[in-house]
This record gives sequence, C-alpha cells and structure tokens, in this order.
Amino acid sequence: MSNSALILSVHDLAVEQRVLHYLLSKNSSAARRVEIDVAEGEVTLRGQVKSFYTRQVFVQGCRRVPGVTMVVDELRVEA
Repeated sequence: MSNSALILSVHDLAVEQRVLHYLLSKNSSAARRVEIDVAEGEVTLRGQVKSFYTRQVFVQGCRRVPGVTMVVDELRVEA
C-alpha cells in the first residue's frame, strides 16, 4: 500500500467514525442497523430504517459531516 493510499484510508476511517457518531446522536437504535461505507469521502448508507423521516435526517445530516464529499442513499424504509 502506498503512502497516499494509506493516508486516504486513514482519512476515510476518520470520516466513517464522524458519520457513525452523527447517526448515533440522532437515533442510536436506527443507527445500529445502518452500514456505513466510505471511499475517498463518498459515504454509502445501507440498511433499513423505520421511517422516511429517519432516512432523511440520516442522509441530509451526513452531507454536513466534515470530510464527506457525497452521500449515496441505499437505505430502505420498513413497510
């Protein structure tokens, strides 16, 4: 692994931790069911949430987390 790749992966790990902290602060039980993937600042959220409101709070809020360049919403709302 090159130094630039290592720095990038450390940066992505830090972004992932900030996103997780944000999600937990908004709805800890729903956040535990969300998978967070970060690649070069692009955050993908996967999993299932109980309401459209929670989905919107998570997606819109993640866009404001430092280091996030883009949010890919793959969350599903329970039927």
